Amino acid sequence: MASILNHYANMKPLIYLIGCSIHKGGNSDTALEYAGEEAKKHGVRIRKFYLRDYEGRFSVLIKKIKKKATGIIFATPVYFGDCSSYLFEFLRECREENN
Repeated sequence: MASILNHYANMKPLIYLIGCSIHKGGNSDTALEYAGEEAKKHGVRIRKFYLRDYEGRFSVLIKKIKKKATGIIFATPVYFGDCSSYLFEFLRECREENN
């Protein structure tokens, strides 16, 4: 058991950066880039994904996240005080995946 714990103690955390904007290169994408750069400065491994690339196939991304992610950072535009439809749909599928 101790060898397993030592193995995980030496691993760097893996953070998934998830862009939730429909538009490429907007403010949400810029914020995601910045978050990734800052995480790397602190020795964190990152993987970046954009929900617009997975439209209708979020379950593929959800399975990747469940297997490997230590944490998640979402970057979403705000529409009238609410998140993007991509993020809303992604979170709904996450909830269904866990039921």
